[in-house]
Amino acid sequence: MRYRTTTDEELALVLEEGEGFTLEFKRSVNSDLSKELVAFANGSGGRIFIGVDDDNTIVGCDISNKAVSQIESTAATCDPPVAISIEKLLPDQILVIHVPEGANRPHRCNKGFFLRNGASSQIFRQRMTLPTS
Repeated sequence: MRYRTTTDEELALVLEEGEGFTLEFKRSVNSDLSKELVAFANGSGGRIFIGVDDDNTIVGCDISNKAVSQIESTAATCDPPVAISIEKLLPDQILVIHVPEGANRPHRCNKGFFLRNGASSQIFRQRMTLPTS
């Protein structure tokens, strides 16, 4: 999967704008990551910036191969697996997970089916429908 590299200027804009429909910030890789992955894949796609706090502050994170493997394993355990690309922003110690719109929706994780709603990921409800392409 190809993605556009995140420039320093774009990172500054992302931090200024904050979380939204296609952006999520996480301090570190945690158990909610699978929820965010499927929510973006079930919607229009998006990016998850790991190493950024909810208040838009860069805190940095582990960008080792072990951390990347953990993220890849989390994406692979979704049903169906979520295709991702991971970008390392070295000076800031940030991992950017690029999640495209899923080709085989709906995706689910061990916590259920999720869809991005504004700046948060919400569990599917009976009345919610997947966006059409």
